[in-house]
Amino acid sequence: MVIGESNSDMTITEGEEMILDISSCILSVEADYDVVRYALFDESSSAAILFKSCVSQKEIRDDAYLKSSNDFHKVFIAQSCANYALFPLNIKEEINAAIYSSSDFIPSIDASLTYNEDSLTSQVKSMFPGAFLRHGMSSFLEGVLKRTKFLKGVRIYADVKEQLVHIVVVANGKLLSSVSERIDDSKDVIYHILARIEAYKLNQLEDVICLSGNVLASGVVYTSLMKHMKDVQINKGFNYQKLMSGSSEVNKQEFFTVINSFQCG
Repeated sequence: MVIGESNSDMTITEGEEMILDISSCILSVEADYDVVRYALFDESSSAAILFKSCVSQKEIRDDAYLKSSNDFHKVFIAQSCANYALFPLNIKEEINAAIYSSSDFIPSIDASLTYNEDSLTSQVKSMFPGAFLRHGMSSFLEGVLKRTKFLKGVRIYADVKEQLVHIVVVANGKLLSSVSERIDDSKDVIYHILARIEAYKLNQLEDVICLSGNVLASGVVYTSLMKHMKDVQINKGFNYQKLMSGSSEVNKQEFFTVINSFQCG
């Protein structure tokens, strides 16, 4: 795949044939501690074109899409660090939110999630000053609440990141709890999810665990949870039209946050 650039726009080409104009694309980026993940979407069809991870500062600097000169139609940035506070808007005046620089409104629960930008988020934002910034937990919560609005039973959603796991518990479409826990390995992820299974007395045959992020259907987290719950699902975001050859090989659940951020945007 060859990338052609000009001063005003950027095109994706294959050989001499232009596939898509960058100005008609939406870029959704996740800043996850030392890792940047992103997905590129066609604005008119909402189809995904490309998924990619940059795992070092050199990869971030050298990436052709992470350039301020790229004239994307829209850019969404999601921050996936654990430093945030969630509170209902009806008590906003009683909370000292001055220590936080950013705030997201979550309409499904009439609440505000406040947070500070971490250094990697600020770095990505400097590339795209007009980008829409949200915390990854905001889009995660909003996506879960929309998805479960009319569903019965208890569901635990766990989105596994580099150094933490976001966990949201809902029952009959209502939010029971949301938390981010620090993790060092797969055992920590399993422990935190099993703790919620016990705390909320999930029915092994009827209730559901939904996993996304750094997990695989063949991995230890999934196989261990299957010993405790009949229905353990892997969330990949949404179904999309494949525009780029080889995209079906992408571990799509790893990009759940960038997909969710794009959908909630």
